Amino acid sequence: MTSPEHDFRTQILSGTEHERWQLAAREDLPEFAYRMLLEAGEASVVSSLAQNPKCPPDVLDDIVREASGDLSMQARLNPNAFPDTKDPSPAGQHSTLSIDRYLTDRSATLEQRASFARKHRESPVFGGPLIRDLWSEVISSK
Repeated sequence: MTSPEHDFRTQILSGTEHERWQLAAREDLPEFAYRMLLEAGEASVVSSLAQNPKCPPDVLDDIVREASGDLSMQARLNPNAFPDTKDPSPAGQHSTLSIDRYLTDRSATLEQRASFARKHRESPVFGGPLIRDLWSEVISSK
């Protein structure tokens, strides 16, 4: 009998790109599997990882560093991304879950959360302020 870890390794190493793409979308992977999938270097697989809400934040950081354009932005918009990873992305493109995690990771007070939420609701999806700019406004208006 093989271990689940061995099964994941085998699927990643010997599967097709389509199988890795599907695997990268799963939310129940062990941490090593996300890293192995990233290292496969296939754009479709990286895109699936970037959109996976369970993808570890450090893997998302690597996607931002190594990818360009849309793939990088997908990783920045992932709710699981570190705050610093999210900072240079448009606030209006983030989901409420992503914003909640951002504010939690920034240790925002209730007052800061309310202020940020108002600014986020007013932000256009395209062409609006960056998430770091909204946060700066909130913390500077004490």
